[in-house]
Amino acid sequence: DYIKSLGRSTRIAEMRSMALVGEKRQLASLKAVDGGYPLYGGLTLSPDIPAEQALAQADGAFGAAVEQAFLDATGLKIGDQFRLNKTNLIVRAVITEEADRGVGLLSLGPRVMVSHAALDAAGLAVQGALVTWRYRVALPPGQSADAARDALKAAFDDPGWRLRTAAEAAPTLRRMIERLSLFLTLASLAALLVGGVGAANAVKAYMDGRARTAAILKCLGAPAHVIFRAYLMQIALIAAFASILGAVIGGLTPMALTGLLADILGVRLAATPAFASMGLAALFGLVTAFVFALWPLAAAERLPAARLIGAAALGISGTRPARGRLWLLALGAIALAALAVLTAADKIVAAAFVAGALMATLLFLGCATLLIRAARKMPRKGGPLFRLAISGIARPGAPTPSIALSLGLGLAALTAVTMTESAFSSRLDRTVATKAPTFFFIDIQPQQLEPFRAILQDLPGVTLDGEAPMLRARITHINGVPAAEAVITDDTRWAIRNERGLTFAAEPPAATPIVAGEWWPADYQGKPLVSFDAAIAEGFGIGLGDTLTFNVLGRAITAEIASLRQLDYSSFAMNFSTILDPATLKPAPHTILATASATPEMEAETTRRVTDALPNVTVIRVKDAVVIARQILDRIGGALAAVAAMSVIAGALTLAGAVAASQRRRVYEAALLKTAGATRAQIITAQGIEFALIGLVTAVLAVGIGALGAWAIVTFLLQTDFVFSIPAAAIPAGLALALAVSAGAFGVWRALRLPAGPMLRNA
Repeated sequence: DYIKSLGRSTRIAEMRSMALVGEKRQLASLKAVDGGYPLYGGLTLSPDIPAEQALAQADGAFGAAVEQAFLDATGLKIGDQFRLNKTNLIVRAVITEEADRGVGLLSLGPRVMVSHAALDAAGLAVQGALVTWRYRVALPPGQSADAARDALKAAFDDPGWRLRTAAEAAPTLRRMIERLSLFLTLASLAALLVGGVGAANAVKAYMDGRARTAAILKCLGAPAHVIFRAYLMQIALIAAFASILGAVIGGLTPMALTGLLADILGVRLAATPAFASMGLAALFGLVTAFVFALWPLAAAERLPAARLIGAAALGISGTRPARGRLWLLALGAIALAALAVLTAADKIVAAAFVAGALMATLLFLGCATLLIRAARKMPRKGGPLFRLAISGIARPGAPTPSIALSLGLGLAALTAVTMTESAFSSRLDRTVATKAPTFFFIDIQPQQLEPFRAILQDLPGVTLDGEAPMLRARITHINGVPAAEAVITDDTRWAIRNERGLTFAAEPPAATPIVAGEWWPADYQGKPLVSFDAAIAEGFGIGLGDTLTFNVLGRAITAEIASLRQLDYSSFAMNFSTILDPATLKPAPHTILATASATPEMEAETTRRVTDALPNVTVIRVKDAVVIARQILDRIGGALAAVAAMSVIAGALTLAGAVAASQRRRVYEAALLKTAGATRAQIITAQGIEFALIGLVTAVLAVGIGALGAWAIVTFLLQTDFVFSIPAAAIPAGLALALAVSAGAFGVWRALRLPAGPMLRNA
């Protein structure tokens, strides 16, 4: 009544249950709503009928609205019936849009929406069952959400609720978006870094073409700094136009993709331009262009007029900028790094990325330098084409450093993503094959435990792996400090966000070894004790003797940590982070969670026998959960790979720019070789060998850096075993070779199309 007095409200119950359709059994994500749902947004049904009509009781049965996936799995159609525990329901509509579907993101079954009366008739929401209850309130205009929250807290003394405003309604979705945003930002910076190399190549090619003009200006008395500023202004105008255009296109693209994202998340998104992000992107583009354009501009500034005239044919490579310009370049690089860190949501991760990008850049440049030195010192043995290729790697103005950077950074990012996804998938497959049970059974009532055991014992090829009492509880205080105010690490904050499953036990579980403290005696009677996850305890900054306060069914229980255990959450076994002593929780209403293993041919029969005898029990096949996990993993991996591919695409464009930047010299060299009697095929082959060698060395280094990054992610963030994947390494390596050889062959093919005479006469 108090909640209703605040404004328009709706009550929602969500749980998992088994839908019975003849001999078929389908896990469903059950949602019970009232007449006020959805309060905001919309619920679109097919056929287009009101929700009250679709869910109402008529013709002796309650109505249900279901997802199309439910109909596909069960073979039902509109008008058909199915059963939920004690009651029959009729499919009256298909859900095409659910306003708050994106709040949960992950569900182990298709949506089945019913009324609260139908849920009560089914007898599923009994005491101890795993049901999530939500109340939503639409406040009157002008009333503050924060004020209403404060009033609720004052009216109810620690009721065990979690109060959230609309901005906090989907914390899981918000965290996912924040992490995705951070990754997209870092990936964009990687692509921008690669693009910066392309900008340097483009400026070099531009200055090569303007070398004769610059020489004439110098001969006429123009100071070098005037020429530098004039060309810098030209580059700045071009960079400003390109940055603004790119920011506008990038800002409008998400608006065009809102429909696709709405299909993935199940919610309709507002299509509004993000002007602040567009401005920031343009600023990044300008600063990057400034940093990478400085070197070729400063190099041209130092060349004397006579050299500039020669540079018209041979380019401006090999000249080191003045010390003052190097300081300016360093300041620009620092500004770019500071901009990346200060504008990132997670500044530590951004700083680590900047440091890693700098190290990777130095590694690729160092690798290119070593390759050039090795090519210079290599004995001139082998055929003439191989010797010509080796000489090309080390010649003045060779694009070796540009090629290494262009290809290496993007391929290293792609390797890291593909190897991380491969390692996680491999661990998932190994765990399912060797450790995971076949079934999880939830919501078993204590009085149903003996009949449940008897059913499994009668089934050949089925083994009961384990069983444990289960309750839902939330950590409210850590050493007396409210959990929301406690200083804990980000990677353990999930443990205090929502209610979690906990259990009680007289004996320690064999699968989770104790790493600190001791287990209580089997007949322990005393103050509440808890055995806790050692990793979470470390993140909380607590240990043996410290206290945790739990809200269990509205009752606050403060327990002292008696022992810490090591858990492996990837095993798919029963992993309770929190186990209390039996004396504290045994009187509390609870259900039983059980796991069982079955041979493949007995899986369907096991599901049928259990749900026929105990229709309130929800059966979850681990295979189904793994399929969902793999689908999510594939989507995430595909999205991350696509984002990483941006760096590869930028690298390919930069590689083309590197070839174009040295095109004038390449035409000159091709003319000399043709004059000396070399055929087109010989020149193209030599160029292909040169670029293949550069691509091979770059690919090896990129795979090494990417594998090292994947190892760090898998080992320290995902906390699982890293497995080096040959296919994940071969794809980027092959891509590097293909891009390098193609770029080299295309560049020399263009050079060979021009006649040699005019080039030699004008050199």
